Amino acid sequence: MKTTKCLLLATLLMFTAALCQASQLPTRGLWVQIEERGWASGYWPGQVIQQFNDFDPVVGHTVSEEVALQMDAMVGMGVNTITIELRTADQNGNHTFPTCHIPPVLGFQWPQPTATELANLPRYFDLAQSKGIKIILVLINTHMDELARTNSQRWLSAILNIVKNHPALDFVVFNGDAHVIDTNGDGVPDACG
Repeated sequence: MKTTKCLLLATLLMFTAALCQASQLPTRGLWVQIEERGWASGYWPGQVIQQFNDFDPVVGHTVSEEVALQMDAMVGMGVNTITIELRTADQNGNHTFPTCHIPPVLGFQWPQPTATELANLPRYFDLAQSKGIKIILVLINTHMDELARTNSQRWLSAILNIVKNHPALDFVVFNGDAHVIDTNGDGVPDACG
């Protein structure tokens, strides 16, 4: 019985592999969070861009060199597209209600990304392009409750003006939520969005 199950599983895996050869799939992608090898957790998406040119003593070289090594590994597995997510981030990570700040390492400064973030973003895209990787960019605005969309336009425009014509950009996904939300329906915000 065990041999039959193993044989059946092996047959299904070979059949699936035959149907899904890398050459048959034009987009072979990963949702990416770069590992900080030798550390308990990885780099957060905003942190990768913010510290792109910085030396990281944990990995023994710059963050950009670590990203390059991991992109090489991805390409070696047949990956040609990655998805990165950037959120509207605040100067501190106080995510308790009603402050509801998003930590800086999760994305770009709200409502105006920093000069470092905007300078390093095309470098990240350049690196991906040099590896033959396309980028799906997910932009998450956690300030959707602001009726005047001036700050949203400012944040999105700053990022999109940098990457909109970059050859590594595949497409952009827009997502978001209100900064604070009403969870019990009484019309009064009572939780972070």
